[in-house]
Amino acid sequence: MTRMKSVLFVMAMCVTFSAGADTPSSDAIITADDLDTFTLPDLEQPRNSEKRPPSRSAAETPAKLKSGPKTGQEGRTVSQDGQKWTLRYHFKEGDVLRYETAKVRELSNTRGEHTQSDLTRVHQVRRFSVSEVDDLGVADLQMQFESVEMMFHPDGGQPIVYRSSMKAEEVPRAFAIFAGRLQEAAQQFRVQPSGAPMDQEGELIRDNEGGAETRLLVPLPDHSVGIDDTWQYFNTVRLRVAEDPVTREPIIRSIRLKTTCRLDEVEGQIAKIVFQTSCMTKVRTPSVKGLLIEAFPKGHMLLDMQAGRITERVVRNDNRVFGVHGPNSMLTTSAESIEKLLPAEADISAR
Repeated sequence: MTRMKSVLFVMAMCVTFSAGADTPSSDAIITADDLDTFTLPDLEQPRNSEKRPPSRSAAETPAKLKSGPKTGQEGRTVSQDGQKWTLRYHFKEGDVLRYETAKVRELSNTRGEHTQSDLTRVHQVRRFSVSEVDDLGVADLQMQFESVEMMFHPDGGQPIVYRSSMKAEEVPRAFAIFAGRLQEAAQQFRVQPSGAPMDQEGELIRDNEGGAETRLLVPLPDHSVGIDDTWQYFNTVRLRVAEDPVTREPIIRSIRLKTTCRLDEVEGQIAKIVFQTSCMTKVRTPSVKGLLIEAFPKGHMLLDMQAGRITERVVRNDNRVFGVHGPNSMLTTSAESIEKLLPAEADISAR
């Protein structure tokens, strides 16, 4: 895999293209070759594979990324009379919602005594516009990037930086294809008040008919829920695990993922929902596990039940896989993403 393709793959996985999908999207096949992304062997700057990576500042370390004050146990609302809440998104024609996301990820690849660690940082602002809402609350939305800033800091090398405000001739070669993708037409979605995706004909898209790319919002339960009640939704990702030696056609394997959500607490009109993703397909091969290392996020989101919108979402992913590159090898990821709804009057300049 070329250096350009490697960096592009790393950064594309870090940029959030849909609000409710932190698992890999099934519209792009992930291949075993993409594991070279974690190796990054052909750096265009000097590398130092004999030493562990230089220490990062606290601001660059995922564990240090702050998500604001946490609600203590005293703020947890547990109704004694079995109180339940109906969780719904509420959209009005002309609504514009702007979300700011900061993500930090460190990916380490150990082979024997040598460890290589690469740092990725992403800052983005996305705009969601509501063009139409019918009598049942089904809404048509568009999503566009207002600004994107990405920094990839390879172990032993110099940071590679991309900003969406760059002129074409200023874009680093590694990000040329990605920059072009940002210039594409706005993504369009149709969603029910529960967040369930619908097609353009108004039919509900079932769990087995689409992956993360069809889901703009985290689905909310169809029924009222109380504290500690749970609900689930599913994604399917496709992995190109091998190539047929005769036909040279890719051999595709589908992996089924399940995300479980739980109503953790309610304080006033703010509902805290925690979630965690797990694998429903039995996977034994280390190389396939390596491809899925970022497929199992967990975290929480805050839903303003009166306004019917997410105000904050925190996603974490700490995972490791042994044997990806043979004996005595280990792939480790540590990432945190914080997304917050910007005030309507906020004016974030394009980056």
